Amino acid sequence: MFAQTVTQTVKGTVKDIITQDPLIGATIERLNSTPLQGAVTDIDGKFVLENIPIGRQSFKISILGYKPYFVRELMISSGKEVVLDIVLEQSDITLNEVVITNKISKNKAINAMATLSSRQFTVEETQKYAGGMDDPARLVSSFAGVASPSVNNNGISVRGNSPSGLLWRIDGVEVPSPNHFADLIIAGSGLLTVLSSQMLGNSDFFTSAFPAEYGNATSGVFDIHLRTGNNTKREYTLGAGLLGLDFATEGPFKKGKQASYLLNYRYSTLGLVSSLFPADEHITYQDVSFKINIPTQKFGKLSIWGIGAYDGIKTKALDKSDWIDVGDRENGITHLGLFATSINHKVVIVSKSFLNSSLSLSGYGLLHTVGLLNNEMVETPKSKASKYDYKLTFQSALKTYFSDKHINSTGFYINSLFYDFNLANRNEKDAYLQDIVSEKGRSILFQFYTQSKFQFSSTFSLNMGLHSQYFGLNKKYTIEHKLNNRNNLSLAYGLHSKIEPLAIYFITDNSGNLPNKNLDIMKSHHFVLSFSSMLSENISLTIEPYFQYLTDVPVAPDSYISTLNNKDNLFFNQSLVSKGT
Repeated sequence: MFAQTVTQTVKGTVKDIITQDPLIGATIERLNSTPLQGAVTDIDGKFVLENIPIGRQSFKISILGYKPYFVRELMISSGKEVVLDIVLEQSDITLNEVVITNKISKNKAINAMATLSSRQFTVEETQKYAGGMDDPARLVSSFAGVASPSVNNNGISVRGNSPSGLLWRIDGVEVPSPNHFADLIIAGSGLLTVLSSQMLGNSDFFTSAFPAEYGNATSGVFDIHLRTGNNTKREYTLGAGLLGLDFATEGPFKKGKQASYLLNYRYSTLGLVSSLFPADEHITYQDVSFKINIPTQKFGKLSIWGIGAYDGIKTKALDKSDWIDVGDRENGITHLGLFATSINHKVVIVSKSFLNSSLSLSGYGLLHTVGLLNNEMVETPKSKASKYDYKLTFQSALKTYFSDKHINSTGFYINSLFYDFNLANRNEKDAYLQDIVSEKGRSILFQFYTQSKFQFSSTFSLNMGLHSQYFGLNKKYTIEHKLNNRNNLSLAYGLHSKIEPLAIYFITDNSGNLPNKNLDIMKSHHFVLSFSSMLSENISLTIEPYFQYLTDVPVAPDSYISTLNNKDNLFFNQSLVSKGT
C-alpha cells in the first residue's frame, strides 16, 4: 500500500511593480520538484499551481525583461489555499548581457521608490519569529538598528529614536498606532498588534531617509499591506491558542466573479498575555478587521478595508496587609478603542499613468479612572482621563511611468483633525484633581509631495523628492527633502518632520495658559551610507553607517525631559520649548 500525498493549490497574480499592469506569460515553478511543477500567467497575469505537496516549498517567478523573484520556504497547509500577489522589477540588462542568477535580496522593498534602509517582510516571517506573537512590530525588532524597549510592549525604537516618531500606514493610509493598549504606557507602542496574521500581505519597513511620499515621521515607517481574499473559493479558519480565539473567513461574493472579501475576528482574555501584567490586573481585548476588493473592467479597482479594537483593564487594590507602595492601594478602570477605515480607488488615467485616491476615517478613544484608598479604606480620585482623537483624510497620488528611465509620483493629503481632551491628575500633596489638558476643537494638517526615480544605468540610479507640511493649529510650515543616490554603494539623505500628539499642544500651566501651543515642528536630518552584497544564495551582508541630527525638539527648560523620552504618556504635563537637538 502507498500513502496518498496530501497536496494544496497555490495561485495568484504577477504584475509590474511600477505600472501594476498584469504580466502575461510569466513562468512560476516549484524549485527542486521532480517532475517539474510549473505554470504560466494568463492574459490577466493570473496563475494556478495545483497538487503542490504540503510543507515548506520554494518558488521562482520569471519573465523576459524582468528580474527573477523567489518565494522562499513558503508554508503550504492542507486546510487553506495559498494566494500570492507578486510584483516584478524591470531589468536593465540587454539581451546580449543576460546572465542567469539565482540570488535575491530580502532587503528589496515593495515600494519602487525605496533605495536603502528598507526591508520587505512577509507574514511567514511574523509566524516563524520566536516570541513574536505573530506581531510585525516584534519581528522588526530583530532587524539591524531596531530595538524593542521591553517584553511587555511592542514599541519600535529605530536607531535610538522614540517609538512615537514612527509612521504607521495600512494600504497607503496613515493610521493611529494599530496596537492593543496603544499609547497607554509609552507613546507609539502597545502590547501587541490589532492585525491578525490572517490579514497581512507582504509589507515594507523603513529605518531612515524614506521616500518623499512618507511624511509626519522622524524615525521610520511601517507600511503594512492587507492581502486580498480568495476570489474563487470560500474558506474558513478557526484558531485557538494562549492569545485567545482567532476566526477568519474569505472568499468570493459570487462564484465566478472577481470581487472578494476577507474578515477576521479575535477575542482574548488573560492567557499568555496576563503573565506580562501584575496579578492584580485583569485585561481583555478583541479586534476585528476586514478587506473588500472589487475590481472592474472600466472603472479601475475599488477596495474597502477597516480595523477596530477594544481593550479593557481593571486594577484592584491589594489587601491592606500587603500594601508597600502607593500602587498597591489603587483601584482603576481603563477602556481603550481605536478604529480606521478607508475607501480606496485605483484607476488608469492614460497609458502608464494611474491615479490612486482614498477617503479614510480613523480615531482613538480612552476612558481612564484611578482611585486611591487611604488607611480608613476610603477611596479618593487620583487621576481621570477622557481622550478622543479623530482624523478624516482625503488623499490622492498620480503615478506616471514616463519611460524605463524615469518614474514620478506626486500627491497630497488633506487631514481634518478633531479632538476632545480632558486629563486631570492629583499628586500626593494635592487635595483635588488638577487639570492638565481640557480642550475640544479641530484643526487641519495638509501635506504635498513629489518624487522621481531616474535609472541612468543598471548600476546607477537617483531618487529625489520633496515633501511639504502645514499644520493649521499653530500655523507652522515645513519643507522636507530627500535624496537617494546609488552607484554600487548607496548614499541617502532625508530631512523629515513630525507634529506632536495633539494633547501636548493643550497642556495648561498654573496660570491657565497654553505654553506648548506654538511649538515648532520637530525635524530630523538622516544621513546614510550603505554597502550591500550577496555573499551566497542565502547569505547577504549589509553595512550602513548612519548619522542623525535632530532640531526643534520639544524639551522642558533646564531639564532632561522631552517628548523623545516621554514615558508618562497619558498625564504628561510639562511646559516645553522647541530648543532641543
